[in-house]
Amino acid sequence: MMQPSGNSDRRRTTYIAILVASLLTALPLELGSFAGAAVACPDLVAPLALPALLRAPRKYTAGFVLLVVLALFSAGTVATISETDTIRPWLSIGYFFKPMLLFFAGYRLLATRARLVFSLKVAAAVSSAVATCLVIEQVVTGVPFLLPGEAAVLGLTFLGIPLFGATGVNALAVTFVVLGLLAGTLVSETRSPLLRVLYISGGCAVAVLVAATASRQAMIGLAIGVGLILMLSGARRGLVLAVCLVAVGCFVVQDTSLAFSELLRVKLQDNMDRIHEREFGALTTGRLELAGLMVEDLVRNPITGNGFHGFQLFRSVWGSEDVTGVSPHQQYLGAFWKMGIVGGAVYLAFLSRMVLPLWRLRLRERRDPIWAALVSVTALTLVWFCMVQDALTFPLTGSFLMWCWGGAAHIYASQPQPVVTTQK
Repeated sequence: MMQPSGNSDRRRTTYIAILVASLLTALPLELGSFAGAAVACPDLVAPLALPALLRAPRKYTAGFVLLVVLALFSAGTVATISETDTIRPWLSIGYFFKPMLLFFAGYRLLATRARLVFSLKVAAAVSSAVATCLVIEQVVTGVPFLLPGEAAVLGLTFLGIPLFGATGVNALAVTFVVLGLLAGTLVSETRSPLLRVLYISGGCAVAVLVAATASRQAMIGLAIGVGLILMLSGARRGLVLAVCLVAVGCFVVQDTSLAFSELLRVKLQDNMDRIHEREFGALTTGRLELAGLMVEDLVRNPITGNGFHGFQLFRSVWGSEDVTGVSPHQQYLGAFWKMGIVGGAVYLAFLSRMVLPLWRLRLRERRDPIWAALVSVTALTLVWFCMVQDALTFPLTGSFLMWCWGGAAHIYASQPQPVVTTQK
């Protein structure tokens, strides 16, 4: 007589949860707004990760709780001293920390390499399908993503739903770069011909989208990412990823209806003019000015920073009276600026703790292409994207990467550690 298997039911439930979470972390749709802030699909996963936070190892839970306490102390102290009465700093704290909750969800659910690879395949398939459909739609309609000289607004939709982060060319493009690079790597890691075609088309579509937005950080990031994976994974997978750049070159040469050539020409000429005239502030689209303001604010209040109150606490930016919601455009300096020296240092320490297990897995299993790909996109994000954008705070990029980091942390912790013996 056969007995029902509880383990089989639990395994099925776990994979369903991973499937849903992977879909939501990779689907770049805007579901509405709350208190003036757009709600992304990964935001639905963050609250569900709270139980996983309680069951995570103490070294991660304690670090996260300490960081939240420091953020609340900073915001409360600044609000009391400045006598400001607004809910925005408290909402900003939630926005800053909610991607981190995905780390704990990943630690709970992605406990094996097979589960992590399954999640990556689902996320890459979703992003590849979305990117491919967007490119096909634009080619068929003949409407460019972004016309030269116009405001940096994409205004794209998928199935009639607005894309999250489509009000700017950088945030959404960075997310597509990360997932597109992973899709290129997974081509050689799947046996399904349909998935292989989807991943290749997605990688090419991502390259087209990046070129169409003329996002400098995304184009540079795509080139760096291909180089990193080529270096870490070998020529075979690097050749697959090179298809992305070949696709961009073909579209630019053919001067299609997406107006790539004119857009890139205008962008390049504008950048060269600014370099020639030494207008480095304009070249960085205000990032240097914002960095200077953050340093001034931090020097003025080094203990608590600005308490998540934004630039409007001390001054207006660019002569504007309303600077609510202006992004710092720098992940690390922004953390110090928001929470002060102590909070910023704890943030960097906790971030290092989340990423370190993935790096150790890569060192231990150098021939594994999955760890090589994840290390590549992680290094790309931490070293490049986070220097020019608060990429980890962005719900799509930050949530997806931290979801993967959590899985890598659990996999590393569950593996037997090498025993070091000394000879007498």
